[in-house]
This record gives sequence, C-alpha cells and structure tokens, in this order.
Amino acid sequence: MTTNPLSKHYVIPGFISQDRCNDIIEKASSYGKWTSNRHKNYPTTDIPVDNIPDLNVDEELEKIKDICKCKYSLEADSIIKPYDIFVVKYDANGQNKLDLHRDSSALSFVLLLSNPDDFVGGGTYYQSADETITPEQGGLALHCGKVKHAGVTITSGTRYILIGFMNVESTKIRQKHPDEDKISNKLSDKRHLDFLWRNKDTLPINLSIRIINLVKRPEKLRKCMETISRLDVPENWTLDIRPVTANEGHGATPYAQWKTDQIPPNPQMMKYWQRDIKSGEIGCYVSHLSTIQASNKEYLLILEDDADMYSDFLYRVDQCIQELKDHSWDCIDFGGISMDDNKNAITPSVIQRNCTYQTHCILYNSSGIAKIKDIDYTKNAIPYDEYLLALRNIHPRSELNVLYPLSSPLICYHSYEQLSWQRSEGIHDTENNYAERKPIPLQPRVEDPWDMKNYYRFKNITNPDIDKILSLTVKANDAMWHFQIAEIQDAGRKTYNNWVMAINDKIKIVIVVNPSSMSLFRGTNLDCEQSKSEWKSSTTDLDCSQPSIFFIPSYILFKCQGAHIYYANGNTLM
Repeated sequence: MTTNPLSKHYVIPGFISQDRCNDIIEKASSYGKWTSNRHKNYPTTDIPVDNIPDLNVDEELEKIKDICKCKYSLEADSIIKPYDIFVVKYDANGQNKLDLHRDSSALSFVLLLSNPDDFVGGGTYYQSADETITPEQGGLALHCGKVKHAGVTITSGTRYILIGFMNVESTKIRQKHPDEDKISNKLSDKRHLDFLWRNKDTLPINLSIRIINLVKRPEKLRKCMETISRLDVPENWTLDIRPVTANEGHGATPYAQWKTDQIPPNPQMMKYWQRDIKSGEIGCYVSHLSTIQASNKEYLLILEDDADMYSDFLYRVDQCIQELKDHSWDCIDFGGISMDDNKNAITPSVIQRNCTYQTHCILYNSSGIAKIKDIDYTKNAIPYDEYLLALRNIHPRSELNVLYPLSSPLICYHSYEQLSWQRSEGIHDTENNYAERKPIPLQPRVEDPWDMKNYYRFKNITNPDIDKILSLTVKANDAMWHFQIAEIQDAGRKTYNNWVMAINDKIKIVIVVNPSSMSLFRGTNLDCEQSKSEWKSSTTDLDCSQPSIFFIPSYILFKCQGAHIYYANGNTLM
C-alpha cells in the first residue's frame, strides 16, 4: 500500500522571478485596501488578487496546477479549481503571525514575495512534520489544506506572501457526503488526509456485513442501512449485507460469579462489575457469537445497529488489512473505547490497545472466526466486550482468562483512531434487562422526517403485468428513495399475519399489489408509567378500500393479506 501523497509538503525554489515578486508587492501596496475579516476563524491582513488592478496571476496558477498533479499523483484530466487567491501582509507592528490551523481547501500554496532580508523570523510551520520551511524570494510551498500549519511570527520588518486555496475534482480525492458532518478538527492530520485520499490500490475483498438488530427496533436498522448506503465502496470489493435478528437474552446462562468487589483498572468499569448481568448483555453475547459461528467468510464485519461511521470507512478497513499483511491477527476493532492509556503502534494505521469497551464495529478474519467456532456460548455469558478481553487473555480479572479456553489467545488490534461510533439514542439495548424492565420507549415515527419515506402508493390499478410493475417501481423509487434497482422478482401471492421484514443483501423495495389489508409497524409507543399490559405497538393501517399498489423500503416491518408480492432487487448497497 502506497503512502498517502497528501501527507507531504513540497518547496519549489525560484518558482517566479524576483522582479515578478516585486511587481506583485508593488501593485498590492499601491491598491492598499487591506482587509482583516474575510476569513472567519483565522483571518489575515490580505487583499484578494481579483481586487488588485492590473494584476493577473493566471499564468502562475496554471503552472501550480500542473505541479500539483505531478506531486500529488493526480490524473492528468483531474480538475484543480483555485477559488481564493490573495496577497497577505505580515508586519512586526501589526499582524505578525497566524496560529495553527487547517485550510478549507484540498490543496494550498504559499508563495514568498518578499526578500528574506526584509524581515526577521517567519516561515510556514507544519505541525505533523515538526518542520518550518523558509523559502527564498519566489519560492513556492505546496501542501494539503488539511495539514495543520501556521505562519511563524516575524519579529521585525514586513513579509508579503501570495496564498492560494484550491479544490480538486479527481477520482482520487473524496468529497464529503452531504449526509455526514465534517471530520472534527480535533482529529489528527492523518485522519483528515486518509479521508480525503481515495487509494486506488485496494485489495479485492468479499466482505460479509452482518447487522445485529432487535426485531422491534426497525428504525435503528433503517438508520444503520442509511449509514451503509453512503459508504464509498472500492471498485474491486463485493459486499454481502444482511441483518441478523438479535437475541433478547435467552439461550445462555450468565456467569455465576460475575458480581465482584475487585477494583477495575478504570473506575467507570466498577458499575458493571458490581451488578448482575442484564438480559440485554446476554442477548448481545449470544448474538455476536452465534453470528460469528454461522460464518464461513474470509472477512466478517459485525455491526450493532447503532454503529455509525464516515463514508471512507471501507477504505480504512482495506488500509488496515493491507498494513497487517505481515502480521498474524484475528480481529480489528474500529469502535472500541479505551479504558486505560496502554497502546502500542503496530503499523501506521493499526495499534494494539489493552482494555476496551464497546463492540459495535468489529472485523473478524477467517482465523478469528475459526478460533471462536467451537466455543460453547450457552453458558458463562458475560458482557461481550469483557468476553473479548478474556479471549485475548488480558482481562483484569484473571479467573475470566481461563474460563473460555482457546488454542491460542485472540489477536485483536484497533484502528489508530476510533473510526466508528454509536449513534446517541439514549440507553443502549445491551443495558436493557428484558426480564425486569420495560423496553426502551420508542416514539411513533410520525415526528420523524423520514416518515414520508415509509411508503408510496398508486391507486386504481388492477391486474398489472410485470412491465407495468417495473414502470411504477421506477416512478416510486425516483420520487422517494433513489435506490439502485436491477430487477423485479415475482414472489407470488402472500398473506403475512405476523410482522415481516423483507430486507436481505438484494431486496431494496417490497411491492404489495392489491392487498385486502396492510399495516406498517412504527415502533413501540409507551409511557414509562404504564404497566406491561398497557404497552402498545404503534402501527399504520393503510387504506386498501380501492385497488392499490404499495411500495415500501425493505427495512420496514409490515403485515398484509391477500396480496401479490414483488421485490425490487439491486446491488448490495441500497
């Protein structure tokens, strides 16, 4: 795997002549209308080039574009768009520096216009490299805008520079998905650069993704599928995505000696050690292990249905797998939260942590699956994150390390930073005790903006043929979901008296033709003061009084009677 070219900065000496530098300074100074509020977070004393009379830098910009394509391994037909070019003045008696920051651009340049004899100090400091560059007059510095850098303080004189921000249109440069937030500025340069660069030398991987989901939490599955649908998939990958019905606390007996007064390495762990194991934790334990043991895949990614991640996630999976090619490993935890400060660097993108909690996003390879295959998960159930520590033979409670014998300890690594997190939805399902308390209250989705995407309907259509079904499916899909649809499958006449969910790795839309009755499940609606007997399911009963064709996304639970069912199938991603 090649090093991310965006991680490097470059200096091009003598990019323009001293005379051209002096010409730009003279024209900017003669215009003299310096601003100090154009950039919100890190303003500079500057003048946009477009405002300066008789100054045109198009020739220089064209040369910079060509250099950028070469230095950053971009395609010849990639498009580099400068969008903010400005002359900056640092003055020892005015603004004399610029603090550490990131630019809004994909690529940036800094061109020194002043003679170094005209000021003391200055330069561009790159934090990750811990290096300050100080070009000669006319020297050009190039860097990715997401690399933290600063304008070093000048202590006397005046320093003029020409700065440019550039966006890039390239198959190698990733754009932020419109449904995700920007990456936090608190994260490392590496994380920002990894997101931006789309490495083309990915491994050919068949990835099995299994989403653990409680049957009465369809809204969580929907959100998880929405997250997966925005992932950027390498061209040589195939995905097999399926939900797994979560266990609700049966099928395993808890470890009898779980409760303890032993002091954990992190005080946050104490509350879990000093209480009985909850049925939700048993359900999580059984769900994970049964899913692993049912797999015969080379790579198995198990997600809990509240897992979230940025759209570059699959490229980070590839990155970790490639970097571990010379290492033995069984699983990679992309979402674990460390309970101590211990970590060891294994590769540039992979570390080994000690005690971690949260198991919502873990990749297992065939070696890890094989180690877990023969474990009897019907007894000695404990919280699954604690269980993984025992399989690694590093649990702080030594008796647990011998409770689940393996031929060799599970080798678990972690991503260099947390690359998956749990959506904030109140108490997690594993904290629920199904035997002792009410399930988590769910609001009817009438208040959810996605409610209008629950179904689509055409009225007064009788006995449609397959071509008509296809035509109407295209219209409904264009109006609502914009799924990738490849074919229509005739499933025949059906009656479902119990709630069903049709989702698998292919089905995107369920088409229900002329049902005599049909209902959609919207969640569990309850008040915390209600008794168990008063729990109610919130449903939508659809109007079937006229001949109708209903279209629903495959992640919606539904019932119907006397209907002809078709499935709109597509690629593995929605």
